[in-house]
Amino acid sequence: MQKPPEWIKLSDYLARLDSDDWQQVTWPSQQGGRILYAHLVLTWIRKLRPTLLLITRTSLHAPPKQARFWGSSFLYQDLRTLVDTLAIRWQVETFFEYTKDLLGSDHYQLMTAQAIMRFWTLIACLMAFLEEQRADADDPLLTCGDVRHRIQTEHRLNLLHWLYAQFQSPRRRGQIADQLALSNS
Repeated sequence: MQKPPEWIKLSDYLARLDSDDWQQVTWPSQQGGRILYAHLVLTWIRKLRPTLLLITRTSLHAPPKQARFWGSSFLYQDLRTLVDTLAIRWQVETFFEYTKDLLGSDHYQLMTAQAIMRFWTLIACLMAFLEEQRADADDPLLTCGDVRHRIQTEHRLNLLHWLYAQFQSPRRRGQIADQLALSNS
C-alpha cells in the first residue's frame, strides 16, 4: 500500500531550507531590478494542484515572515523565466488594483476579453480626465488619487448642499425622490 503524501505548511518547508537551497536572482522592475534570493520547487499544493512554487527573500538572513510565496501553473519554467513572468504579472496586478481603487471599484478579477477591453477603455478615459485635472491644478506633487479624492469630495459636498436646499424648500419627499430617481417607476 502506498504511503499518503506528507502535507506540510509552507512556513515549515521554508524553515527546512538552508543557504545552499537558494539562488540569487534579479527581480526586474522599472527602477532597475532588485537582488533577491529564490528557491524553486515543483510540488503539489492543496487547492492549487501541481504548482511550481517560487519562494523569495530579500536576504538569506531575512526573517521567515518576510518571505514571499508565488505559485505558478507554468510547471516547467526555469527560475529566470518564472521570475520575469511573475514580475510582469505583478506589475499588471498592482496596476489593476490601483486603477480599480481610483474607480472605487471592487477587486474582482476580470474573466473575459470583453470585460478587459471595457475596463481598459474606462481606465483610459479616467486617466485622461485625471491627468488633465492634475495639470490644471499646477501642483507637481499631486497624484491621480489626490485629484480623484478632491473631485469626489467636491461632488459629495455639492450633493449635500443640494439636498439641504431641497429639504428647506416646500417640495415633498416624493418629488425629491423622483428627482433622484429613487422611486420604483
